[in-house]
Amino acid sequence: MLIKASISDKTHQYFIKDHKDYFDDFMRDEMAQKLLMENNFNRLYDLWVAYHDERTPHNNSLTVLLIESGIDFLYHMTSVPDHTFFDLDGIEEIVFPYNITSVGYHALQFCKNLKRVVISNPAVLSNNFFTNQMFLGDENLEKVIFDFPYQSLPDGFKQPTFSIREYLGIESESTEITTREN
Repeated sequence: MLIKASISDKTHQYFIKDHKDYFDDFMRDEMAQKLLMENNFNRLYDLWVAYHDERTPHNNSLTVLLIESGIDFLYHMTSVPDHTFFDLDGIEEIVFPYNITSVGYHALQFCKNLKRVVISNPAVLSNNFFTNQMFLGDENLEKVIFDFPYQSLPDGFKQPTFSIREYLGIESESTEITTREN
């Protein structure tokens, strides 16, 4: 499981209660069914926004409903859309598999119970993953793991004046940041 979450969280319950009817209608949509069959979750997020227009504030409502449905969607994406996990207090751990090469704007901000994040592909760093302080407001973040060797980090990350904490938006000095040994 790539996402560890507590579905009993108030934010999750809000989205399940207030967006379940939209989600059920959306899942009956012919295009949504086709995208699900193709495991094309990047396009599914685009369709969700278009389908609900102004009724859905962010992609995070679709995220909650996919988690609640037991769909492990990160295996079937190449990029994580903007706001995918934004302000979801129930998210505790996220593992971005190797197929994820970029993460959108504010995708992980204000996940107050997020404790651990694993990034498996160094391309994520090259594709502006951490712009706009990606972990801002993640006050309980304990560990960020780059599951690839240090040598795979982009050159800019290895400069002595570079502050990875500042770049990531990590406010706590106790958050551990590691790379794989080899």
